[in-house]
Parts: sequence; structure tokens; C-alpha cells
Amino acid sequence: MPKAIQFLGYDPQPQPETLGQALKRHRQVRGMSQRELASRLGVDQGTLGRWERGIRVPKGRFASKIESL
Repeated sequence: MPKAIQFLGYDPQPQPETLGQALKRHRQVRGMSQRELASRLGVDQGTLGRWERGIRVPKGRFASKIESL
């Protein structure tokens, strides 16, 4: 996906409606796996997956880290 966005000059995907969608989009646009982003955030890959699916919501310092993305 990142090369397509570079070629087009914009991201053709619709704007994310939830925090989970925004996290997933952030990760995909940068060509990152869940494992890579989870490592950068300091959480387990399963936790990131639950955030992306909307099962859980990040709290505390993790919410702050995500907002800074």
C-alpha cells in the first residue's frame, strides 16, 4: 500500500471512523506489521490486534503514545 499512496500522491482509503481503524491505517500506510508497531508501542501483538478490532481501548500511557502517532 505505501508505494501506491506515493504514486497517487494521496491515500484513497476512506477516513477511519474508530481509533482501531486509525491504528490499523497508520500501520499499513507505513508498511508495518502488527508485530513491529506493537514493539514500538511496548505492547503485545495480541493487545494491538484487540485495539485494532475495537475489542479493547488503550488506556493510560499507551493512549498517550498512540495520540502522539
